[in-house]
Amino acid sequence: MTKSVEQSAAGGVASFWSQLEALVELFKGRRLTEVFRHVSFVPHEPYGPHAHRRIEINYVRRGSCFMECGGQTQGFRQGELMIVTPQAPHRFEAGPRGAVLMQLEFLPEVFLALGFRPDGVAGLSHPRVVKVAGDVEISGTVRRIIAELQRCRPDSIHLVVLLYAELLLLLRRYLADSMSAAGAPAALRVATDFVRQNYGAPLAVADVARRAGVSERYLRSLFASYLHVSPIDFVRRVRVAKAVELIQTTELSVKEISYRCGFSSPQYFARTFRQVYGASPCSLARPAAGDRGSAGAARAAEQGGAAGA
Repeated sequence: MTKSVEQSAAGGVASFWSQLEALVELFKGRRLTEVFRHVSFVPHEPYGPHAHRRIEINYVRRGSCFMECGGQTQGFRQGELMIVTPQAPHRFEAGPRGAVLMQLEFLPEVFLALGFRPDGVAGLSHPRVVKVAGDVEISGTVRRIIAELQRCRPDSIHLVVLLYAELLLLLRRYLADSMSAAGAPAALRVATDFVRQNYGAPLAVADVARRAGVSERYLRSLFASYLHVSPIDFVRRVRVAKAVELIQTTELSVKEISYRCGFSSPQYFARTFRQVYGASPCSLARPAAGDRGSAGAARAAEQGGAAGA
């Protein structure tokens, strides 16, 4: 009996290592990461708005910062972590005392190679910025991935692959728990989804409330309690976020974009855009394809590590 158990265990270990070697072989010649570094920002320094295919994770080592995405602005302080999902238009701004971030960015293909899909993990299926606070396991795993990539030892790739698997499982657990704990009413989710899907059409509070099956007064209270904005302000911010995406990814004129995003006139669009982003639509540069970096990408001197193990 004991010998049989030992043989079974030995076979399991051999199978595990063979599968790990197969994963490592799959990653050979590919990039396990696009960015891994520490980067500093001076007080109130902005970056963006922009979007990219990568999954971006930023850990706030010192100071504080703000991240705006989908019409919402979230604040982050030391010890907290933000996850930017693929294709989420986001704008970063350092806090009043600046910020030092630890950044890790990688393509979704890393998770795909491990047999998981980001759209199969609650919270990673839609463009958004997710706040992670008080989870030392996730931040610790991110730090270990970065440290191992910087060491670049002969067996680093094996450990990094395992750490990515650990990171995915921790993220899936945290996001599932946080979404359940948040307990946002179904009416609010219906309302926000309706706005994001119909941002280009005329939208009144009455329309959104009717779709959500609640009164206008109750809808306003839901937005105030959970999102800290009014329904109208949420609509404006969703429209501007979509406009930013179109400005940076298409050759459409500002006039075309304004109408496509639901604004009644280019003048009203420009005025609203400036109120939300503090700049005119025309001031946004259109980066060349494949050159939409993340916050602080231009600071090569501070990278502390280049792409790809």
